[in-house]
Amino acid sequence: VIATINDGSLWAKLLRYDALGYLLGAGSNAGSDTDIDEKGIVQGHAYAILDAQEVSSSVRLLKIMNPWGSGEWTGDWSDQSDKWTRRLKAKLGWSEVDDGIFFMEFADFVREFRNLYVCRIFPDSWHAVGVPSAWTAAGPFGRRGC
Repeated sequence: VIATINDGSLWAKLLRYDALGYLLGAGSNAGSDTDIDEKGIVQGHAYAILDAQEVSSSVRLLKIMNPWGSGEWTGDWSDQSDKWTRRLKAKLGWSEVDDGIFFMEFADFVREFRNLYVCRIFPDSWHAVGVPSAWTAAGPFGRRGC
């Protein structure tokens, strides 16, 4: 995984998945969801990735949402960060509201999060086939159907 971070291929995949409309999420570092690190990230918690933008060759930003609707990243590119310009605020849809939505640089993202979730939604033109069946498990309590 470190190699895909260092060579840029993980970032390239995130950009591609975002462009294709995949649903993206991330899991923060292990911990209890009552633990919040010094930069505002809830530990052991799932977040939604709303957007990925390469602002310049040195600035790669992710727009992330805490599904609780409050509690945000407080590091670089947070609502209070001095890195924002008027032009970037307009371009990326920035707002200074504690709504759980925040921006984070990709380098910070890979330090704060341990899991990346990718869900591809297939178009209606795809066909699905289902096969009725049952799963059974045997154990100390005998066979049970689920």
